[in-house]
Amino acid sequence: MEYVTIFGRPFPVYGLCVLAGILLAAATILVRGRKEERDLDFLTFLCACVGLYVGAKLLYLITIAPRLIERPELLRDPEFIESIVSGGFVFYGGLIGAVAGMAIYCRAMKRRFLAVLDTLIPCAAIGQAAGRVGCHLVGCCYGIPWSGPLAVTYPVGEHAFGGVPLFPVQLAESALLVIIYVVLMLLGRRREGFASGLYLVCSAVTRFLLEFVRGDAERGIFLGLATSQWIAIALFAAGIWLLTRRARKGNET
Repeated sequence: MEYVTIFGRPFPVYGLCVLAGILLAAATILVRGRKEERDLDFLTFLCACVGLYVGAKLLYLITIAPRLIERPELLRDPEFIESIVSGGFVFYGGLIGAVAGMAIYCRAMKRRFLAVLDTLIPCAAIGQAAGRVGCHLVGCCYGIPWSGPLAVTYPVGEHAFGGVPLFPVQLAESALLVIIYVVLMLLGRRREGFASGLYLVCSAVTRFLLEFVRGDAERGIFLGLATSQWIAIALFAAGIWLLTRRARKGNET
């Protein structure tokens, strides 16, 4: 189900889920900023959204680059070009882009980057959770063949494993991200970098493990691991660094 009809007009399901994620993230900013009395304007959020879009699209293009090199004729296929323009995003690219956008904004406005990131980081979890629901509905990022409980089956002809029960990897990741989101929202104010570090560690472990039950091919594979798994390893290390560095700094002061 790639489109849904609303008031007689077709809308892309994935786009609607992304929009829902953005709205949930905006609501999170209002609640978290008010609850913790943090000064956070929506220009920061806007910069993060722009960086998210650019980063997610760029990393997707990087992952499909080998396919385009092997089959350059795809660049002359209008349907393929339309699919790249309207879809094709990699969350980790979006996360890196969003952080870069916030860093540029914070530097320009002379604001504490980690304090802003800690406030915004739950948005990454809830936004990604909504996006994964969209992946499930349109059938991208699907799982490996699976005959166990909660298996999902897509129509024949629409996806590589159409008609075959698959592991619901998108919904599993979405559920785990909602749990991470709730934990981050309940933490409240902590030392700078703690919430961000905790998110990086938890989401990296989640993504790294779930990649093993992904069945789609467009993920980019290097030395037996998917592109997202290599990024997860780097983000896990960054999260551990944030947690331990800030803990040591807090103990020293």
